[in-house]
Amino acid sequence: MDPKKIANEKSMIKILKFNEWLWIFFSAVSVILTAYSIITGDRKSAIIFLIITFVSGFYYSFKRRLRIKREKYLEEQMNSSKKH
Repeated sequence: MDPKKIANEKSMIKILKFNEWLWIFFSAVSVILTAYSIITGDRKSAIIFLIITFVSGFYYSFKRRLRIKREKYLEEQMNSSKKH
């Protein structure tokens, strides 16, 4: 794998890490808003925020798995290029 492709893959991994943090942030904000809505007695909003929490948690886990696969792929490519 040439150095330009390696640099592109590394920048893609950085973007995926940022994306993971973004979904964790959304999830945390949704948990806080869900709790606030439950405390204030607004059950409709609480249900919506709870759904958003689950969706953002799903996206976080999806993006995390994607990043881990990319990192493994990049490491395999770097190891195979060192052998040749």
